[in-house]
Amino acid sequence: MMKRVGKYRYGEFGFWWTVLEGNTDIGGKDYEGDLSLPGHIRSLYGCPRHLNGELDLSCSRLADLRHAPETVDGDVEAAFCDQLQSLRGGPRYVSGDFDCSDCKKLKNLQGAPVYVGGDFKCGSFFSGLVSLAGAPDFVGGEFCCWKSHHLESLEGSPRHVGGDYYCAFCQKLKSLGGAPEKVGGGFFCMGCEGLADLRGAPRYVGKDFGCSECYELKTLEGAPDYAGGDFECSLCVNLATLNGSPRYVAGGFLCNGCAFHDLRGAPFYVGDRFSCWHCRRLMSLKGFPHYVGGDFDCRECPVRSFDGIGEVKGHIHGP
Repeated sequence: MMKRVGKYRYGEFGFWWTVLEGNTDIGGKDYEGDLSLPGHIRSLYGCPRHLNGELDLSCSRLADLRHAPETVDGDVEAAFCDQLQSLRGGPRYVSGDFDCSDCKKLKNLQGAPVYVGGDFKCGSFFSGLVSLAGAPDFVGGEFCCWKSHHLESLEGSPRHVGGDYYCAFCQKLKSLGGAPEKVGGGFFCMGCEGLADLRGAPRYVGKDFGCSECYELKTLEGAPDYAGGDFECSLCVNLATLNGSPRYVAGGFLCNGCAFHDLRGAPFYVGDRFSCWHCRRLMSLKGFPHYVGGDFDCRECPVRSFDGIGEVKGHIHGP
């Protein structure tokens, strides 16, 4: 049995804070200042109820977040917690970032904060995440579940993501269903080798959209209606058509190294460069955008004629 001194046992936050550090008990109270816990902590019993500062739980031996502060006006760091199996009992409101990446035993996000004002990170090469169930409703910054090799679905994603959304290099991901309808920043699903189409992607992406290196992607059906930055689907080696592309792309449209024979389905408007470099099967420019605001690059393509080309404000780099 763990050694008890007063109301706390060894391994509890309260024991470390009051007995080992000699501080006044703050269990259930308000506290202003940063808290960085040592690695031996197994329980958050004795934590303050409200924390105005950063809470660093990284590399601790916690199995769950019971007795954590209800609100944290700052960041919460809970990465590399090898014993963490659940976020239940954790803060409901975090004004800054929340990071629970690289937690091998964490399978879902049940118990995550409802509101995260900054970034929310839960993925990595070492992540054990299989579901986004329980993810925050609101993330003011970026949402990152990338490199979660066991993740098969985006169901449970936040309803609001103000920054970028990263689900790149999730090798078992077969659908974008469950993603937010709108993302304020960019959306990145490159390297998701199981995707055959883009159905379920956000309808509105405020910045860049990236689906490069999705080797099983055969169509762009489901792509956003609007991309506020670049749209890139380069190196999708089985992509034989541009059907489904956004009609309007504010930035560049990059489809290098793909398998289509013509440009039918390409956007109507491209605000910056349009590049289909190294598309070894491209023989016709039929379907070329009505307007390209930057350069057009079709080098290393067997294009036979420039018939059908639309307005290009920049330079044309031909075969």
